[in-house]
Amino acid sequence: MSENTTTTTTTTTTAAATAAAKKARRSFTWDDALNMVEIDFLKAGKKTFDLRELPAEILHRAVAHGIEQKLRDNMAMSKEEAKVTTDTEYLKMTEELWDNLKSGQWNKKKEDGKRGPSITVSDLEARFVEGVKKGLMTPENAKAMYTQCTGKPWMLDDSVFEVEEAEEVEEAEEETSEEETEEN
Repeated sequence: MSENTTTTTTTTTTAAATAAAKKARRSFTWDDALNMVEIDFLKAGKKTFDLRELPAEILHRAVAHGIEQKLRDNMAMSKEEAKVTTDTEYLKMTEELWDNLKSGQWNKKKEDGKRGPSITVSDLEARFVEGVKKGLMTPENAKAMYTQCTGKPWMLDDSVFEVEEAEEVEEAEEETSEEETEEN
């Protein structure tokens, strides 16, 4: 696979830190078509798996598992939030997610800045998007670096990289203001 992935681990003596370090030693990189996954076992090497080699029954079970996990993740929240969330609200969140999935959107961005029901863009994703909007990197670089940092594929739609008209005007005004300051 063409993407390079680097993972750093630190050695500590606590059980939780040891488990986290073991997990961090294995990174997953998917190809663009999501047909092949490469797992980097660092010292043991890399292994690429082609999902097209799996029998239909296994692929069907894997899809069922992934959809179940997606639905469960959609309902995940803090203990405080869970205490005040009703079953009706959980049902509504799940129906909204299902509608997004049926429309072909794994992570659908809404007007309020959220991707799909109850899922907000992570700080890390937001920083990469900001870097692209400021011209510091290409969308491809942002996606690759995100995958390198997290071991997970970039799942946001490319529309998040689009600079909205208001942002362009604001940036142009800032540049003009900076130029005027430099001239004085």
